[in-house]
Amino acid sequence: MLRADLYTRRDFTFGKMIIKPTSIDGIVSWRERYREEMACQIIHDSLHRRGNWAQTFILKLNEEPVGYGSLLCDGPWSGTRTVFEFYVVRGRRSQVFSHFDAFLSKTEATHISSQSNDRLLTPLLLYYSNDIKSEKILFEDCVSECHVIKGASFRKKKELEASSIFEHTREPVGDWLLEIDGEVVGTGGVMKHYNPPYGDIYMEIVETHRRKGYGTILVQALKKVCYESGLVPCCRCDPQNEASIKTIQKAGFQPCAHLLTGTINNPNQSSHETPASAPP
Repeated sequence: MLRADLYTRRDFTFGKMIIKPTSIDGIVSWRERYREEMACQIIHDSLHRRGNWAQTFILKLNEEPVGYGSLLCDGPWSGTRTVFEFYVVRGRRSQVFSHFDAFLSKTEATHISSQSNDRLLTPLLLYYSNDIKSEKILFEDCVSECHVIKGASFRKKKELEASSIFEHTREPVGDWLLEIDGEVVGTGGVMKHYNPPYGDIYMEIVETHRRKGYGTILVQALKKVCYESGLVPCCRCDPQNEASIKTIQKAGFQPCAHLLTGTINNPNQSSHETPASAPP
């Protein structure tokens, strides 16, 4: 169902809503509440501090702060105004549609991006948007696996080996290597710029050795690296990448969410560009 007329016909807010620009430092305590409620890896957690990509606004009702909202408008999202975080204190959520109406109107947002396990923003995305797409599947660890392949060994990459590693086309060269009978067939690592304590596993297998089970061995070993470093392992992949989905699940992960993006149904705005692919 399209909700193109929402801006003109809903007014359920009991009081005066004020929305003002603020800095990331002005919402630190609010973001801690947001992280606590999410209790999972947040893919876009670091984007507030990446250059000038994000704009942040504080929400006040009758001069009382009740939450915040953030948009992406630069970097891969240049040409759009994409809502990616929206948080309202629990005691004011019975008015969340009115708050979000005011936020969209004030910020001139064009798109919404939300993890499907975000219990506040995802219902808003589904209500206000069309052309909804899944950009990533998120996975969480659920079981310990112990797959074994003869001749496989896992070790830290040596500094002098960097120039001799096979060319990577999908992921950066990792700090850890998987060897089969002495040949490097894959590299991987753990990205740590997400909200703690989560570590995002990434890896790549050389093309000539794919679909042999080596990816599972590598992901399985990187899970152990995470736990030994005090991190909670997680990972993500494109919904179209069936091989990676199977590899990740075989290594003991289960799907827990999608990263969804939708175009806001606002007839008063002209068409905008679709956001580019997000960085890792």
